Amino acid sequence: MKNSTPFCVKRYKSLLFAAAVEQIVEVLVIASDSIISGLILNEEALAALTLVNPIFLTLTFLSMVVTYGTEILFPYEVGKMNLKKANEYFSQSCIVSVILGVLFFTLVSLFKDAFFSYMEINGEVLEYADTYLSMVKWAYLIAPIADTMGSMIYVDGDELISTISNAYLIIGNIGASITLTFFLGIKGMAMGTLIGYMGSSLINFCHFFRKNCTQRFAWHFSFKDLLHVSKFSIVDSLVFVLTGIISLFVQKIILENYGETFIPVFSVFITVIELTLVFDCVGSANSPILSVFRGEGNSRGIKEVFISSLKTALVLGAIIMLLVFFTAPFLPSLCGIENPEVYQASVKAIRIGCPSMIALSLLFVITSYYLSIEKIGLSIFITLLKDCIPTLLCILIFSKFMGLSGIWFGFATGPWIALAISILFVKLAYKNQDFPYLIKNHDANIFSWSFYIEDSEVVKVRDAADKVLTEHNINPKSKNKILVLIEEALMLIKDKNPGKKVYAECTIMLEDKIKIVFRDTGIIFDMTDTDSEISSFRGFFVSSLMEHYSDKAHLTTTSYDRNVFRETIIQL
Repeated sequence: MKNSTPFCVKRYKSLLFAAAVEQIVEVLVIASDSIISGLILNEEALAALTLVNPIFLTLTFLSMVVTYGTEILFPYEVGKMNLKKANEYFSQSCIVSVILGVLFFTLVSLFKDAFFSYMEINGEVLEYADTYLSMVKWAYLIAPIADTMGSMIYVDGDELISTISNAYLIIGNIGASITLTFFLGIKGMAMGTLIGYMGSSLINFCHFFRKNCTQRFAWHFSFKDLLHVSKFSIVDSLVFVLTGIISLFVQKIILENYGETFIPVFSVFITVIELTLVFDCVGSANSPILSVFRGEGNSRGIKEVFISSLKTALVLGAIIMLLVFFTAPFLPSLCGIENPEVYQASVKAIRIGCPSMIALSLLFVITSYYLSIEKIGLSIFITLLKDCIPTLLCILIFSKFMGLSGIWFGFATGPWIALAISILFVKLAYKNQDFPYLIKNHDANIFSWSFYIEDSEVVKVRDAADKVLTEHNINPKSKNKILVLIEEALMLIKDKNPGKKVYAECTIMLEDKIKIVFRDTGIIFDMTDTDSEISSFRGFFVSSLMEHYSDKAHLTTTSYDRNVFRETIIQL
């Protein structure tokens, strides 16, 4: 039992796979049009998509403002056992997403010509860009609500529907885009994006008919709640705005100094840089768990998940860096680059820029963590460092002395400078707080055991809890009541899952009351419900025991069973 993987870490790793699939899909969806346009059409089509990419990034920013904060606040309220408020956040995000889709569709329809004029696009590139936007705006209409549904289903712990939906988004979007591009050109590519969003939305909708779904739609809108959500959303959504700014800035430098010929170099490079969105899978996986623990006041669980996330980020960053470095000669060809000079410049750019991957991976986790614990200002500051200020300055300085290569050196060094500044700033600015966690340390009053439910393990947990309660001078009557609860509740979970190995956690928190939390991977059932159907003597005994706990609650949390009890502390 001592060497068992903590339940929260095990659950984080389980969610990590679905989160990784989701982020990989997002990267592929973003990159697919560039790759398809380069392979099937030509470099002018590739340049057109790169030039209109800031429009998509702006939509993603606005969509993230609505959704990401809800991804944090929904599980936080669930952690506090306040499902009504959690569903109000969920419902509001759906309503605002629909409004946002209509608004963005209208703006693109009215102002795309003004955008083309500002970017000074002309000729064949202009024709491609205009045709693409005229069709893809219909995908923009449903993209916000599709993204919201996908994110919230994942937060609710439905890895199955999330994975199926994302798999379809790859097959449906890319498959339809390739097929239709052969017949309709760049217009067909945009139609493929629309088909992908529509299909994945229909699959996601199935989640709301599943037994484990805790999300219920209710008409709710509050400016106060919207502002509260936006506080948490601003960090991740800001990434897309800053990426758009950097993209416009670099494109202007290239157009003014090297001409349209080298825009495809940046197209290939930015497609590779977009791989860094995969790093957000770590934050997406740990965020629901961190929010639940924050709602519970479980500092020990928060720290365990954060440390595990940093280790994942380090390994993931190194893997992506090596993968990009060694596959660099193949990536320009994947985007349809045929010009030898542009090809060589693209390979060089990719290899110069790839060392930034490790720093970016760690920064993604750090910003996500500080956002989850409500250090919003700090998270925004680190995001500005990660995605803009040092990189922008490095690009400006290096491009003056090194030409086109200086741009890629700027992308390579900026994130490392950002990481160094971030660590130093947190260390100095929060020197009186628990570095790097920056949370109130209640570890001394939190005791947790993770294990597979077996008779011998249950006895060990009961005895360990007995020792903890005795050491903290808890009255024998209260102590025995808690020990009986622990043993019988865990054995009831085992009885409810015959023939299945159930992983569980029992946590005791010594607060103003003693809080006992059970989590398990077995079937969902509410042991706190005294009116539930009784099918065994143990079920009858536990139901009778519930009569002695007025402060109790059950709530499915990211698809696992969670029962919480509180017992008044009576010390000797």
